Amino acid sequence: MAAKKDILSFLSFGFMGGQFYLFWHANYNDWEIVASKERLIEMVDEIGSDGFGRPFTNEEKHDVLEINPAPVVIITEDSVIVRYIVFSKWRGFSEVFFELSPTPPYEFQFIESHNIVPYECGVDF
Repeated sequence: MAAKKDILSFLSFGFMGGQFYLFWHANYNDWEIVASKERLIEMVDEIGSDGFGRPFTNEEKHDVLEINPAPVVIITEDSVIVRYIVFSKWRGFSEVFFELSPTPPYEFQFIESHNIVPYECGVDF
């Protein structure tokens, strides 16, 4: 069985790999994995401050800072379940779940997603 950090690295690459070269309409696929409280704090200050989109409202800031962003990896004999927090400027913060096979070739599949702090930047390409 792979170590939890290796599972997170593998899944992160698989999840984010499609964002290698974003431009124009491809920017709608802007998911970012958020794995620390420090990054949440940075995002609350950064989003909208660069002139792109709108800043968070005070209520959104409060809700964002209540999120526990730490990834969770649950390993059983039959599967590995991974929970991430991700952010998109066109969806907000979501909790996403993936399932991986516990043995090579470590195939993974998306299970479900829950939007926990909705956000829409207001920019249309």
